[in-house]
Amino acid sequence: MKSFLLELFSLLSRGLNVITGSTADLTFSARSHRDGLWTETVIDFVAYSLFREEDHCRVWWDAEINRSLFNIEFAEALRGVKQTEKS
Repeated sequence: MKSFLLELFSLLSRGLNVITGSTADLTFSARSHRDGLWTETVIDFVAYSLFREEDHCRVWWDAEINRSLFNIEFAEALRGVKQTEKS
């Protein structure tokens, strides 16, 4: 259930990111950290106050990087399989 809720909050955060002029490729928290937005301080304060999570925006930025790296590695592995099949 926790994983489901995290994905749901991620979806809502990505929607907020789109509404505020960016893309769905990042959560609003990750973008706040990446771009050094003033919202990072507010989000980090709220996340700590409610969940005792430190550096929420940096944590989500790191998670986005890891998600991207996983997808890149997966795509490269698929390409490797397709290259082998062609040979």
